[in-house]
Amino acid sequence: MTAFVKKFADSIGKIATHTGSLDPLADGVVIVLTDDDRFRKEEESSVSKEYTFRVLGGFSTDSHDVLGIISKTLPVSVDIYNQIVVNLSHYSGTYLQKVPDFSARRINGESAFDFAKRGEKIEEKIEEVFILGQSVTGVTLVSEQHLLRDITDRISCVKGSFRQADIIKGWEEVLYKTDRQFPLVECSVVVSKRMYVRGLVRDLSEDIGVPLTTLSITRIKNGKYSIDDCTVFE
Repeated sequence: MTAFVKKFADSIGKIATHTGSLDPLADGVVIVLTDDDRFRKEEESSVSKEYTFRVLGGFSTDSHDVLGIISKTLPVSVDIYNQIVVNLSHYSGTYLQKVPDFSARRINGESAFDFAKRGEKIEEKIEEVFILGQSVTGVTLVSEQHLLRDITDRISCVKGSFRQADIIKGWEEVLYKTDRQFPLVECSVVVSKRMYVRGLVRDLSEDIGVPLTTLSITRIKNGKYSIDDCTVFE
């Protein structure tokens, strides 16, 4: 995210900062503050955020999204939709969430991502976050071929060193291009700052007792700014 903001700042000839990182596989609203507006960073960072996300049933990974090494697989039926509806509704108000090991959290000048990729243990961090609302909007079944193509395309677009080759190989080994189908559950959530959607999906997986991971995350609103207010910048 820092490299993205620097590239944007250089393109407009200004000094800039941002108000909240997105996961490597996520997209959506990022507020970039330039010049004197940079001093409003704390104010703009403290607002609520709204995300839409898709939960893939049948797989767990070490990063809790598809940009991770697969840790568990298990056949899951479309009935997982109803289980997610029930369990996601339990997450309302104050929520103590363990920060994922794969995160932008800074430790001794390094990203927690870097420690996790090296397999190094870091001290557990619990954040008190707040969930203002949540919903489950639909479920679809996706074929192995479509899923592998989607995951591969997403991972291939990620810049930086995130074990992409090993991760794609792992997905190729478990998706055999047969006639199996996997459920994708579409959800949305309105949350406070520091809440990780991947962490929520991890906790839902533990609650339900089946492997789940995150296929996609889009931040559709950041405070008063929605995705319709944004200028696309890659």
